[in-house]
Amino acid sequence: MLNAFSVLGEGTASECWSAYAEKLTRLSTTPDSLEALRTAWPAMQHTLDELLSPLPPLVLALREAGCPLRFGDLASRFSADTVTWAVTHGHHMRDRFVISDLVEMVGLWNDDFIGSVLEDLEDMGVGR
Repeated sequence: MLNAFSVLGEGTASECWSAYAEKLTRLSTTPDSLEALRTAWPAMQHTLDELLSPLPPLVLALREAGCPLRFGDLASRFSADTVTWAVTHGHHMRDRFVISDLVEMVGLWNDDFIGSVLEDLEDMGVGR
């Protein structure tokens, strides 16, 4: 995993790895809980989908608030490759547990899934 951050330079890569290693250590202390989550995930998927806010209303609210909705709308411009890298590895940079950690732990966080999410965002006029 440390190699994924080599593009950021040695100091930043080490800092990212250190934060992620702490998260991994905490998560590894409860392997039974994680396995129970993986097993229960298919049954929970429908309920979780109903609880999560649908994306289109969130996009509309952000648009109405004048927020940038595309990486290209930010003051600093990012290539599509950089955006994909950031989405793919962003949750590995911090010691916080985020939704992409959960999706990775249940085995869904892969290139196809990430590409699909980015394409869905593109179709809504947001994302890269």
